[in-house]
Amino acid sequence: MLRDSVLVFLSALILFPLAGVYYIGFRWWLEPLLTHQAERKLRREIRRDFSFLFDNFQAQFVPNERKYRWGKF
Repeated sequence: MLRDSVLVFLSALILFPLAGVYYIGFRWWLEPLLTHQAERKLRREIRRDFSFLFDNFQAQFVPNERKYRWGKF
């Protein structure tokens, strides 16, 4: 019981500063890049799996006009 509490405390002591470093140092530029990459991957998968929509019905992707927190790509 006490050992579990000590492990939780030590884990929190290590993980909270690491999370802070991530949010302050990397998130502002890494998150938009990862979001952009995920959107491109999703478009490729949709085009591959639902190709009949593009071939038979002239489907198109609508541009994403969403504003990102840190600006545009």
